[in-house]
Parts: sequence; C-alpha cells; structure tokens
Amino acid sequence: MKIENNAHSTRIENTIICLFFILLVCINTPLFSETYNQTFSFNPTLLLQGEYWRFITHPFVHISFYHLLTDTLVLVILWSLLQSYSFAEKLLLILTCLIGSLIGAWAGMNHYQVYDYSGLSGINYGLIGFICMQMMRQKQILKIFKIGVSVFYFSVLLMSIIELTIGSHFLSSIHLGNVGTPIISSHLAGIITGTFFYFIIERIKTSPSKDLSPLIIAG
Repeated sequence: MKIENNAHSTRIENTIICLFFILLVCINTPLFSETYNQTFSFNPTLLLQGEYWRFITHPFVHISFYHLLTDTLVLVILWSLLQSYSFAEKLLLILTCLIGSLIGAWAGMNHYQVYDYSGLSGINYGLIGFICMQMMRQKQILKIFKIGVSVFYFSVLLMSIIELTIGSHFLSSIHLGNVGTPIISSHLAGIITGTFFYFIIERIKTSPSKDLSPLIIAG
C-alpha cells in the first residue's frame, strides 16, 4: 500500500510539473512576436478591477527568451536542492515565496515607476533564502561548506539591501539579454520570506503538539 501511495504521489507531482512547463511555454508564446503577455502579468490596478488570475499567473510571464531561460534554469536548480521535502511542502514554500515577493514588488512599484510585474526572480530569491538557511543549520554539512553558504547568503542579502537603497540593480550590466526593469524590493522581500519560512517550519518541527505532524518537513 505504501509503495502504491508513493507511486500515486509521484504521478501527481510529475503531472503538476508538466502542467507548469506547459503553462510556461503557452503563456510566453507572444515572445515569438517580440512582445510579452500582459494579460497574465501582475498589474495592481487591473487586479483590483477583478482580474484576480494575475495574482497566480504573473510568475509565468517573461519579457524575453533570455529572461525566461535564466529564471527557469535557476528555479530548476533550486528545486533540485529540495529533494528531502515532500511535493506538498515544496508547493507551500513556493506559494509563500510568491506572496512575500509580490508584496515587496507591490510596495516598490511607485518608487520604481513600474506597474507591471512578472517573472520568477522573487520566488527564486525566496528559495535561496530558505535553502541557504537550511544548509547553514545542518549538522551533517562540513564547516567549510557552511562558511561558503553563509558568505553567499549574506552577500545576496546585503546586495539586495544596497540595491534597494541606491535604486539600481548591480547585475543589469552583465545580463546578456533583456530582463526588464527589476523591482528590487521583490528580491529582498523574497529572500526575507524564504528565511522566515524556514524558521517557522523549524518551530513546527520542534513543537510537542502531535496535531502539527502533517506539516513537519524532514530536514
């Protein structure tokens, strides 16, 4: 029975992942005409007018093939580092990072004079925060590796803070294609969300209440 349940869970996971990539391709077909799909990007004015799908569809939208490739590649790499977690737990993490980064983007739109938000970068920053925090606190990992992860984590965090302060994206000059105008507040909000989500999960893990056991993530 357990083997059957695992096989069923794997089928569900593979189906959802396939649907994700199908949507990613379909929503970005306007790129072949050198434009992007504004119907599904996040626009707060249109959202408040009833276009609520934008809340969940905006990460699929990209403004160039380069933007799509880099965002997706980073997401796949980060997803592969979450193998010790169940699919439901990973989806909860993704959704939490989506909400956190979106709040950050919304808060920064007036400052950057950008009112159309899309892409996976905010979610990716959230995953970076979560994964780095997990690695830094694992006892099985070599100390030298923990130091490297710590340096990377705090470098990304500090870079996001500085970028938000000066209003400029450091990596813009090295990009090989168009990634639009990054709303840097979404990056900072993402990494903070991912970090706090890790500590919330750790608190749940150490809780003596048995009622929370379904939410426990194996570290």
